[in-house]
Amino acid sequence: MDQLSVSLASSSDRNEIYRHRHSVYAVELGQHPTNTRESLSDALDEFNIYLVVKRQKRIIGFISITPSSSPHFSIDKYLDRTDHPLLSDSTFVEMRLLTVLEADRFGLVAGLLLHAASRWLQESNDERVIAIGRREVMPLYQKIGFTPLGVLIKCGEVDFELMWVDQIAIVETLRDRQRLSARILRNVDWQLDFPAVAETECYHGGASIESMGCTPANVHDQMDVINADVLDAWYPPCPAAVELISEYGSWMTRTSPPTRANALEETIAEARHIAAENVVTGAGSSDLIFRAFRDWLHDQSRVLLVTPCYGEYEFVTKQVIGCKVDHLELSHSEGFQLTVERFLQRLKLGYDLVVVVNPNNPTGVFLKRSFWESCLPYVPNQTKIWVDECYVDFIDPNESIEPFVSDQRNLIVCKSLSKCLALSGLRIGYLVAPARLASHLRKMTPPWNVGTVSLLAASAAIGDPDYYREKYLETDRLRVAQEERLRQIGFTVFSGKANFFLAWLPENGPDKETLLRHCISNKVFLRDTAPSSPSLGSRAIRLAVKSEEANHRIVDVLKVGLGR
Repeated sequence: MDQLSVSLASSSDRNEIYRHRHSVYAVELGQHPTNTRESLSDALDEFNIYLVVKRQKRIIGFISITPSSSPHFSIDKYLDRTDHPLLSDSTFVEMRLLTVLEADRFGLVAGLLLHAASRWLQESNDERVIAIGRREVMPLYQKIGFTPLGVLIKCGEVDFELMWVDQIAIVETLRDRQRLSARILRNVDWQLDFPAVAETECYHGGASIESMGCTPANVHDQMDVINADVLDAWYPPCPAAVELISEYGSWMTRTSPPTRANALEETIAEARHIAAENVVTGAGSSDLIFRAFRDWLHDQSRVLLVTPCYGEYEFVTKQVIGCKVDHLELSHSEGFQLTVERFLQRLKLGYDLVVVVNPNNPTGVFLKRSFWESCLPYVPNQTKIWVDECYVDFIDPNESIEPFVSDQRNLIVCKSLSKCLALSGLRIGYLVAPARLASHLRKMTPPWNVGTVSLLAASAAIGDPDYYREKYLETDRLRVAQEERLRQIGFTVFSGKANFFLAWLPENGPDKETLLRHCISNKVFLRDTAPSSPSLGSRAIRLAVKSEEANHRIVDVLKVGLGR
């Protein structure tokens, strides 16, 4: 059997869909009169999205979803919504037109379409879904959680029944059918911009870390692994931090830290020229994201993510909290640039939280202070702006907008001390927030959440800016040289700004999966961007900047994998 694909219908697909609708619903079922155009569409098609299953680029099945933003729905043609409590307000999505061409009606196509629609609805986080299904296909709808409402509708020669399902039932059904879905999807080309099966954990892409396993027995074996899939520093911590750990490591590992990291917060405040009352420390930026977002947001909150970006934000807001998440997608063709005008225009839609990663991970694009000076005065009062500056020091520590927080009601800047200070293994970070927010987050922080080694090593590292400034300059030189090496072997490179950059595999070479497997077999790990940033395309990878020797080894391994 030829491989099936699942995708969002393109504008050119729509004409084919309308012809199939006429063939099935007018000619075969007699639901509508036939017409000489042999094409059937309606006013809802201005708002609908279609999911399609194709074989060899030809549509063999489709299903329509009318989003909650639509001004009307197909059910309005058949009944008065005020007569039905579940339909009395417009906060629902309508699923309709489950259609499979005759030759494939006893195969997997209908189930594949319903799974794709369920995943779409799960990603949308809409609370309620309404469907009108032909009575003979009712069991298919019921398998994905729909419940009949006992309302029969007749259209032409066809009898329909009204059904509904809520978001909780969709999620539970998808979870219960996960193994079956995985088997069905094994040979399907899934082309939608979210995974076929919802992730239960955030994808971080650190295959090099997973391969290590962090057991005492295999640490030595990992010393020659090149972990260019994660953004750990290629250089050691500053001498003072190394000496502190070496000399006092035994005492620090057996000694409890203070219940609150007040001393470190004061050290950060002094070094960054901000007030200590605005600083909240955490066990890395992820600790702060989970803690703050779950305190500020709920399942009715609206969040805007400027994407592509670090996958933790989508996971926490959508999968953990259940927020309604929108994306402001930046494109490669425009250099992944965000203009002041476009940003402020989107903020008018009314969001509880907006997330901007700056410099962006994975693109490396950086928004300068002047961007924020132009934007922040116009941010709506109810909107919190979260700026992730975990890699800003690689560009210029003086470009950080931390000092702006004291004059803003709704600006939060999240920083990591892990990557820039070469302390990834110690998990240490902080955020800067208005005093009222910072004070509340401290109340939500468990005691002893930052360990003794982390507190002391971070304080020592913050006290040696000259050492790190030189490392940042060297990182920039290494990055530029590595970008050029990849260009010379056929990669398309999008030049970075921090300690990483994006590259696209040569079109005439092996596919990405084959090349990454070859690299791993040679203990070289590169980051596949597809799971967390599918908009970058199927051939995009992100590479961390490593030492001169490691960078040359990466290129040598890639050359062999490409057959160069």
